[in-house]
Amino acid sequence: MAETTPYQESESMNHHHRKVLHALYEHPVSGNIDFKQTESVLRELGAEIDNRSGARIGVTLNGHTAVFHHADHSLAKDEVARVRGFLETCGVKLEDYPLQSRVLDCPGRTKRVRGGMSWHLKDPQRPVRRR
Repeated sequence: MAETTPYQESESMNHHHRKVLHALYEHPVSGNIDFKQTESVLRELGAEIDNRSGARIGVTLNGHTAVFHHADHSLAKDEVARVRGFLETCGVKLEDYPLQSRVLDCPGRTKRVRGGMSWHLKDPQRPVRRR
């Protein structure tokens, strides 16, 4: 029986953290990722985070350690690339954390499609009247 590590338990990560994780792996590199959100994702993956001297933090995950600059704003693109490289080294894969669809498939509910028109889920041929 294979051992499970914290990052393989994908059901425990919420949708917001999954979006941030996918943004870290995005091409081209995003320059609009908040450091606090990245830190929350690292904690969710099971990382131990400790403060270092200056504006740096140490991150330990799956036996690998890295030091990152603690930004008060969005991460710089080179820092995003460093975090991505660290996660790849630790064995974190996006396939373990798929983005889930936010559409509810409940009887009687409607879903929006382009143009602002709503459609009935039970009978897609029948549009729902707007009030």
